[in-house]
Amino acid sequence: MMCILALSVAGWSSLAARRAHNPKVVGSNPAPATKINKAPLSGLFAIWFLERVFGEVGMSVAVSALQPLIEPTIVGMGYEFVGIEVQAYQGQVLIRVYVDGPQGITVGELQQVSHQVSGILDVQDVIKQHYHLEVSSPGLDRPLYTLAHYERFVGRRIKLTTQLPINGRRNYNGQLVAIKEDQLLLVIDDEQHTVAFDNVEKARLVPDFGTK
Repeated sequence: MMCILALSVAGWSSLAARRAHNPKVVGSNPAPATKINKAPLSGLFAIWFLERVFGEVGMSVAVSALQPLIEPTIVGMGYEFVGIEVQAYQGQVLIRVYVDGPQGITVGELQQVSHQVSGILDVQDVIKQHYHLEVSSPGLDRPLYTLAHYERFVGRRIKLTTQLPINGRRNYNGQLVAIKEDQLLLVIDDEQHTVAFDNVEKARLVPDFGTK
């Protein structure tokens, strides 16, 4: 029970260790993730680094290349593919995959998914440099990637950052009250704000500890 609670609150991760099969993969035995103390590289350098790794593509294209390889396997195992993030970190690539299940997901299940996903990456050989693979539950502060995610959580409080500022503002934290024609309607301090879905850079649920 404690393990499942930790999964729900903070999210557990499993680091894929397949050094014996593919020397590009960095890691050890799958285990609950430890936090990375230094922030991932960002901005122009992160984009440049990922372009060098994946050829002449950026981070969004890297995700587009990896998702079709990974998502069908996860869905076929009976789990929900929540999303994938690709970041440059200390001269390597960090691939973070979020997975969930109908009743949540356990550490053992995350390890099984990690094993399958790392096997796919080994065979497909998409990444040409050392990389870390992290498979994690979404946690209570669940990331939101698709319009369907937002529709699922209408009524919940979310926080998001826009790609382009709206009247000088990029950060929002409020209740998602509706979605109309790909526009997210948020209420913050009794004031309504509209954010285009295509303008969202990143978004997460705000944890509601009264929600299972």
